[in-house]
Amino acid sequence: MDLSPRPDYKLPSDSPLSLKYDTGFLKPFQPVSRPLWIYPFVFFVGAIFTWFLVNFALMLDYPVIYGFGATAIMVALLASWLHGNFWGSLVDFFFDLPDLLAMLWAQRWQEFIMTMGLFTRLPLPEFGEEDKLEVSFVKKLNPAWAYPFAGFIIGLLSALVIVLCAFLSIPTALSAILAVLVSVVLTGSLHEDGLSDFLDGIGGGKTKEDKLRIMKDSRLGSYGGIAMIFSLAARVAAIASLAPIAAAAAVIASHTIARGALVLPLHWYAPARTDGVAVQATGWVSGEITAFVLVTSILLTLVVQPVPATAFIAWLSGTVAVLLTARYAYKKVGGYTGDVLGACEQFAEIAVLWSIAAFLVK
Repeated sequence: MDLSPRPDYKLPSDSPLSLKYDTGFLKPFQPVSRPLWIYPFVFFVGAIFTWFLVNFALMLDYPVIYGFGATAIMVALLASWLHGNFWGSLVDFFFDLPDLLAMLWAQRWQEFIMTMGLFTRLPLPEFGEEDKLEVSFVKKLNPAWAYPFAGFIIGLLSALVIVLCAFLSIPTALSAILAVLVSVVLTGSLHEDGLSDFLDGIGGGKTKEDKLRIMKDSRLGSYGGIAMIFSLAARVAAIASLAPIAAAAAVIASHTIARGALVLPLHWYAPARTDGVAVQATGWVSGEITAFVLVTSILLTLVVQPVPATAFIAWLSGTVAVLLTARYAYKKVGGYTGDVLGACEQFAEIAVLWSIAAFLVK
């Protein structure tokens, strides 16, 4: 999937928006010559209309005061619109707001699809050159802002398996295995592969260059095989220890938190190599997006874990697991790679599931 440059919503070149805003957002119009008689007429109509609106619609205790205040605002807007200055641009902006929101939604939607294409093997729409945006005021964001939302969707699809198994009276151990299997299939074993490659490199290489070379090797070693078995078993055991509804909620929380916390190494550390998938797909994540993702992760966790203590412990466990793994990778290979991020995600998932199981299981 081509991730660079990021595609956008296509704005027709003859659209008034492209002429009005492309050179500067809310740029004031040039003054326009109007007949003098229009100004008192606008004042009179605006005053009468606002007076009746305030008196009959709002029914306030002091309609005169509010009436004159509202009249002054309306007159200022109408008169300045006639003159063609900043307020007129603001009025036009509100008329054009639906188009602006449509373009903003199109940009965010495509960034979300890019994130889903990175994390999953789901069939997704593709965007070509004809979808690029030519208007400068719709800001492009790093697709990392959508990490927790992608994790929530992956977790939700996996959790549905647990709910379905409970409805069919399938034992919890089997439902736990199926839930983990569904998540592996949805993601194409992306993170499990990263975990195995990471530990193969750390365990088999002596120098930084050796470790990175082994990580890039697609063959599975003994360290990676053991790590993958441990990851699958640890998640299945934690899910199987919970009641079906609690297990489903824990699965959603683990996927949401684990993917959201990946912005921390992307923000704090440099890539260990410049030709990796992680650099091409995401790159550096700003502090604003990092804060947004972390807050969004815990808010989405609260949706499925309404007890604040449980949600916070789960979020803290997953975040700390990512930080520790990323710090260890920094000492060993000098930064992050796609395999390092895969290992971070797996350890975070395990940490979240184990913390919830320890908190809920008596």
